Amino acid sequence: MKLANLKTQELEKHKDKWLIIPFGSIEQHGQRLPLSVDVDIAKSISLEIAERCNHLVAPPVIYSTRSLPNSGGGDSFMGNIHLSVNTFMVLTKELIQSYKKNGFSKILILNGHYENLAFIFEAIEQLKEDRQLNGIKIMALNWWDVLPDSFISIVTNGKFVNWSLEHAGMVETSIQMVINPDTVDVEESVENKGIENSFYSYPIMQKNVSKTGSLSSSSGATKEMGKEIIDFVCNQIMNLIDDMEGNNEFG
Repeated sequence: MKLANLKTQELEKHKDKWLIIPFGSIEQHGQRLPLSVDVDIAKSISLEIAERCNHLVAPPVIYSTRSLPNSGGGDSFMGNIHLSVNTFMVLTKELIQSYKKNGFSKILILNGHYENLAFIFEAIEQLKEDRQLNGIKIMALNWWDVLPDSFISIVTNGKFVNWSLEHAGMVETSIQMVINPDTVDVEESVENKGIENSFYSYPIMQKNVSKTGSLSSSSGATKEMGKEIIDFVCNQIMNLIDDMEGNNEFG
């Protein structure tokens, strides 16, 4: 259920549910995928979990922290739109505070943009230090954090490289084929060997910036693969929610 579709008078009877806030980005995703991949995936998984478990999904946060040169390509590509870290953290903290003031006491932040998570954690830690989390339960994670290596190796037939090089690769492409197939350009090249290293440098070493915008090949991605991954992720996150429900410690 989407929170934004509710009327004011309906909120009271839903405020005891988990509120899932998808975080994503507007970021280039190679030649095959749209700028919206990170938020598309986070939002779709959030909605699927909410439908299965009768939770609420907040409108997504579509703007993110900076795309780095050796991941999303940074300033080497058009389409990478970012907020400053300070703005992003203020936005995160004030969203949590505002939803708390509106009566929501169980919040899950589901992130789809790699560079966001450390600053989401820091925003939550600052709220904790300021005693702003008393009386609420909160979780934050990347959607892919719940995927064990054994599962992802099997579902991709051993072709998965690693999460550092997954940007616009097989996993994201297969999921996008399920949730928003019209945005996947099947005519574009799918082969890309990725970058040599994932470390940061300035000046930027061009051999460490993708030429296509993706960091690994999406060859072999299928809808069936995407469906399996989505289902597994949803089940794992629902288990985490159940664990939190059994945790009676607040703040």
